[in-house]
Amino acid sequence: MFQLQQKLRFLKSHIKRWNRETFGNIFEAQKELNKELKDLHLEVINSGHTEATVDRERHITNQIEERRKQEEIYWRQKSRVQ
Repeated sequence: MFQLQQKLRFLKSHIKRWNRETFGNIFEAQKELNKELKDLHLEVINSGHTEATVDRERHITNQIEERRKQEEIYWRQKSRVQ
């Protein structure tokens, strides 16, 4: 039983590190993406649409959607714990 406990502790530290490196703080990332999208919209207002800005907006929007899905999964998992 002691060996299992040690292995679980070892695994826990690796999983935590993997989570930080892979996902990071999804809430901060989402805030940064929203700010970046807002700045892009201001840029479009000032200088107009270009092919690059349209592609960048699409890319940022896709990332925001991905973070939204991750946040939804996070809260769903959190609700099950409690």
